[in-house]
This record gives sequence, structure tokens and C-alpha cells, in this order.
Amino acid sequence: LTLAGILMLRRRSSLSGTAAGVLTILLLLFELNNVSNYSLRTFETAITLRKLDEHRNLAAFLKQRTDFPRVEMEHKDIPYNFGDWFGVDQFGGFQPGLSKSLWLTAGEPPYRMLYAINYAIGPAPARPDQAQLFQGNSGLKIFANPRAFPRARMVHAAIGAADEVAVRIAVMNPATDLRRTVVVQGAPPVLENCDGGDVQIVRKRTTSVTLHANASCKSMVVLADAWFLGWKAFVDGKPTQIYAAYDVIRGVVVDAGQHEVVMRYRPGSVFTGMALALVGILLCAVLQFRRQTPVAVPLS
Repeated sequence: LTLAGILMLRRRSSLSGTAAGVLTILLLLFELNNVSNYSLRTFETAITLRKLDEHRNLAAFLKQRTDFPRVEMEHKDIPYNFGDWFGVDQFGGFQPGLSKSLWLTAGEPPYRMLYAINYAIGPAPARPDQAQLFQGNSGLKIFANPRAFPRARMVHAAIGAADEVAVRIAVMNPATDLRRTVVVQGAPPVLENCDGGDVQIVRKRTTSVTLHANASCKSMVVLADAWFLGWKAFVDGKPTQIYAAYDVIRGVVVDAGQHEVVMRYRPGSVFTGMALALVGILLCAVLQFRRQTPVAVPLS
């Protein structure tokens, strides 16, 4: 309301441009002061801030690992987004949104293997098979999850399911060999049954991943990163279909031989929004230009 009042007075020429600018800056500083000083505490009383410092060596240990760490932890042990703060891939934490398929399956042991959650942080192991690797200054320890699948792997069999419920049933079925088999909605891709083959992640960024695949036969490369609309896949530079493997992660079919697989996040909505924004800017510029063009008035 204060900003609206300043703009109204400026439009009526009751304020000069300089005065209006100064008042607007003062108003912004007032708002910033109100936010930045909210719950301001000293370091000794800021518990979460002290925990950030105590947990720094846990993050340093994980970032030295070469197997693309993805870590899980309990909120009572680390009450903040450890992964966001330290740049480590974390499963869970405070999130603005979550896909339905991930929300429905996050707590299921077979899916946690598929998500490649290979490390856990806590005061004690959550499961008997977890092995301690490191203890931090805070007393919390890092454990390895030996049952977790690799971040990128290759499968040689595919099962089709009618809908997302049927996919979850197939994944939860102990008879399904998840190490060799992928489950998808609809008609499954035709794969060949063979042994061998490997996948290496050569470059990983937030919106793109590059993998090198060496397949012994027609197989599917499975990347344990979330499937979502907007991801595009390319094999040796050619566009190809990207599957929602197990309804939650990404899969691409490759033929026998060596291939480069690239996945890029290119949602059409972003480019549509950019185009509409440019049209709006151009329209505003045209209207502003026409408004400032002097109009010739004929002399009587």
C-alpha cells in the first residue's frame, strides 16, 4: 500500500522522480530489515546453525566418494536439508513438491534399492546389513547400503503392466528379478536376454546426463533419477523414447554395441513461457513507442 501511494503521488507530479526513488529504496530497506532480522540469534543459541558446522565433515566424506552418493537420514538427526546445503544428493528432506509415484513408493524397500540410495546417516544402523564407514564430529555415522542398485545399470528383460497400480504390484512381487528386469506401463520394449554389458556416467548435471553404454545385446539403460515430463533422450545423437522405468525413474533402450546416451531436461512449457514473455515485451515496447510518437496537428 505504501509503494502504491508513492507511485500514485509520482504520477500526479506531487513527488519528483528523485524523491519517489529515495522513498522506494527506503521502503525496500525497511522490508529487508524486517526479514533479515527475524529470529536472529547468536551462534551459541542457533542450534541448526551449529549443526551445519558439525556436519561439514560428513558431507566432505560423501563428496569424496566416486559412486554417486545418494544419502538418506532421519529428520530428528539432521533437521534441515543436508543435501541442499552441502551439495550432496539427498533422498527426502523439505521439498516444495513431489511426484505422485515417488510419494507412493518412497518408503518401500524394493523401491529404495531402485532409487540407488547407497548411504545412510544416523547414530546407529537402521538395518542389519548396513556397514559403518565413517563417524563425524557430531557423533553421527555414515553407513553403506549394500543392497542399493548402482545409479546407472543395464537390464535385459521387460514386463508390461496395465497401470501404475499394476506396476507397483509387479515391483513389490518377490518373484520379480529387479536386477535384470524393468517394469513399465503399457507394452514393454522388446529386449534380448544376455549377460554382460556395463554403463558409465561420464557427466552429470542438474538438467543433463551423459552415459556411455556397452551392451552385449539389445538392453535397457536404467538411470536411477526421477522420471518426469520434459526429459528427452538421445542415443548416439538420435532422439529415442524415454521410458518411465518402474513408473519412477528413467530408461532408454540401446542395441548391442557401444553407445552414448544423453538425457536432457527440456520441458515444452518453459519454451512456451519464454515465447509468450518475449511477445509481451515486444507488445509493450510497441505500445510505448506509439504513445511517445508526436502527433501532427494541422493548423486551421
